Amino acid sequence: MKNIAHWLGLLSAVTWLLLAALVAASGLIMPSTLPINSVGAMPLAVVSLLQWWRVRAMKRVSDEASAGIVLNPLHRVDIATSAAMSVTGATLLFGASMRVFVEGMPVFG
Repeated sequence: MKNIAHWLGLLSAVTWLLLAALVAASGLIMPSTLPINSVGAMPLAVVSLLQWWRVRAMKRVSDEASAGIVLNPLHRVDIATSAAMSVTGATLLFGASMRVFVEGMPVFG
């Protein structure tokens, strides 16, 4: 269960990082929208950073917990949170990809 939580958390962080990169790069389609797309990508990158930080924190908790402490409920919550963030990030990434690659427009603008 610990490994599932770890890898799902990393998947979530990567998904949000890809979303931030796509939003920032989409500003290159129309240079006049580059500032708004760059600013719009920053909160998405922060979400990715927070996801990565949570994965590291959970790994440290798991590694340093004594054998007597049952961590399965904590891992279940972590898996649910990571899954929700992964699905949300993937949905937004799909929508942004459709806007950029199908419509040929920047995400914002």
